[in-house]
Amino acid sequence: MHGRVVATKEVQRLIEQGEKIRTALQPVIDEKTRLYKEAASGGLTADLRNAIAQVEEKLQAGQAELSRIETRMLEVSGIPLEVIEAFEAEAIGGDEIDRLPRGSVVAEKIEPTAMLNDLAAPALDRLLPLVDTEWLRAEGEKGYQVESSLLSEPLVLIRGNRVESELKPIHRFAQSLLVTGDFLREELAFDWFAGALLVPQIVALGNSIEALSEVSGEVDERLSALWRYPSDRTDATVYELLVAAACAQYGRSMEFLTEGKSAHGVKTPDLRVHGYPFPVVVECKRRQALTSADLQEAQRMREVFEALLAACARRGQWGVFKLRLSVTPAELPVQQVVDVGMRQPYAIDPAEYVEYAWGRLAFNSLPARLFVPQTRLYSPSFLSAVFGWDTDLPPHDGLACQVRNPGELVVTEARDPLALIWTNEEPSVFRRRARTASELFGKAVSQIPPGEVGVIYVCYQEGDRQSVADDRTRYMTEQLREWTHTWSVMVPISLITRLVPRPLNHGSPDLIESGIRCVSDVYGNSAWFRDFPSIVFTSVT
Repeated sequence: MHGRVVATKEVQRLIEQGEKIRTALQPVIDEKTRLYKEAASGGLTADLRNAIAQVEEKLQAGQAELSRIETRMLEVSGIPLEVIEAFEAEAIGGDEIDRLPRGSVVAEKIEPTAMLNDLAAPALDRLLPLVDTEWLRAEGEKGYQVESSLLSEPLVLIRGNRVESELKPIHRFAQSLLVTGDFLREELAFDWFAGALLVPQIVALGNSIEALSEVSGEVDERLSALWRYPSDRTDATVYELLVAAACAQYGRSMEFLTEGKSAHGVKTPDLRVHGYPFPVVVECKRRQALTSADLQEAQRMREVFEALLAACARRGQWGVFKLRLSVTPAELPVQQVVDVGMRQPYAIDPAEYVEYAWGRLAFNSLPARLFVPQTRLYSPSFLSAVFGWDTDLPPHDGLACQVRNPGELVVTEARDPLALIWTNEEPSVFRRRARTASELFGKAVSQIPPGEVGVIYVCYQEGDRQSVADDRTRYMTEQLREWTHTWSVMVPISLITRLVPRPLNHGSPDLIESGIRCVSDVYGNSAWFRDFPSIVFTSVT
């Protein structure tokens, strides 16, 4: 008993000593912020450089003393270090399975965390009052369901996306609300290509409304911006709101900042975090699902497929062409592909790739009529049964396919099936895809005010085949660990939100969210992850 009393007094003395050091460091932190801002506005002079070095030296000495006190407190407590480390790991959270490989984030390897059917209705009820009903009705008339042309035109998927579903004339937020309504009513014309992302996103946002009530600043303005601002800003605004809500649920005091530019012409960050003895902000960036290069590639491959379809229809030749490009899509000679495609069925083994100057081609024949379990035309079940296409983890870059017009959306057979499945192995295309989204970090860092600490959230949609996806993840995490920021700001951690939306079975929407944590090698500290969530879309469901 006596030993425990002595230990308690020692702990109390150490706590008081630590508080004194923290109190003494606050003016030093304030001075550092002032010096950084002065240097950012007037330039980093020799005098300012020396002053900053002196301040940094004082801060490092104070931090070293606090670390010594923390170590001593652990010694006095008698708790084994491995127990402390295990507790901290649990507090920071995380999946025991390594989720960096793309193959680890597929339906069969991740247990469901929520049922969209149960959550979509209350989420939609919370969001519909935010928009003008007349605006929503007018937008709906522009079209948001799967088009009747789906019956008679080719289906083209690139990086898991259907271009026609991503680029509808309707406003993106109106599309999100109306598609979710279709999902709840089990409408036959429900756009399952768009719904794979939009339904879970509406669920996440609708179920964040309560948490957003704890966030100060321009919350109502951000919510209003969802339908008042240009359509292409919708998904990025949703991400900002979800990050704010998730951080608030984590116990952070969050404030949306007024959107604008600083005196130096730099955009302000999205959020300020209160409660720290130094200024902390959060900046969010989200990449669009399809780039202009993706759209150009999809259009080019559609042209190739339509040329193949015309030639195959004349001959009655049905099956799956597999194309591995060694050139960019724009350089692909369409007529040459058609010519060799017509010869490929007569090769000794048509399924074996034959190499050409622009790539390699193989062909697997299919009967003119295939029976399938009753499903929607071009649903994931249909694509798998007819063409062997996996929507959960596509093995290639894209798919273009078509069957004879069945006259209705629900089918039990596929007649005259033809598909072109392609993979682009041209080095510049591979590098572009592998590095996509990393440029967002540079933009985010530039919005961190001088002298302040920034936490960066970056979101992108993953739809590439596994090798490209894994190279992208590797590139981004390596780059961030070695990230060299401007001298005036500190970004100790960055969090990557990797979304894998895809329809499953007969078109059911499903979203997997994979949070990737990155720590700066320069001044990073994994303890920051205790304060900031790595999951934002599925944290509220």
